Amino acid sequence: MCSSDLALKGDVDFIFVWHVLEHIERAVDFIAEYVRWLSPSGVMIISVPNQKSMQTRWFGYYSAYPDYGRHLWYHTSEYVGWIARNAPGYHVEILRDRNYEYEVFSWVDSIASSITRRQNFVHRALKKGEGGLARRLVAATLAACVLPFALVLSPLNIHFGSPSTLTFVLRRTSGR
Repeated sequence: MCSSDLALKGDVDFIFVWHVLEHIERAVDFIAEYVRWLSPSGVMIISVPNQKSMQTRWFGYYSAYPDYGRHLWYHTSEYVGWIARNAPGYHVEILRDRNYEYEVFSWVDSIASSITRRQNFVHRALKKGEGGLARRLVAATLAACVLPFALVLSPLNIHFGSPSTLTFVLRRTSGR
């Protein structure tokens, strides 16, 4: 069943696309399909990893969010123009990003991954359970050790740098 078959078409006030779009092969089709669900005053919020974040520049392959191999698309703030071109009739803007929990965790994982030379080390060990008990203990210990650095870098990165995630807001420019 596609969304055009649903009774919700044109009735939805909010759609959150949170760290999903980078995994979708045909992102243009995804956006075009889902904006049809929005009511005249509806809003779509899209959050994606920022390929030009300070973390990505510092840690490259070991940065937490690019997740090379699983992500199909890598976004930057210029992506706002791409969304606008592919969502005609919608105003697109970047929402000032305050995803502090994402920032802290991604700094922890980026630092730990660069130390261990294993991409997404903390995430894979603690959330996905990869590697058994010993690896989870190492990941938890390492995460605790680098957390103070992450707590300092996160607000600086959000305020002065380029955040690890970008959040875009789509609003209708005219009633349809």
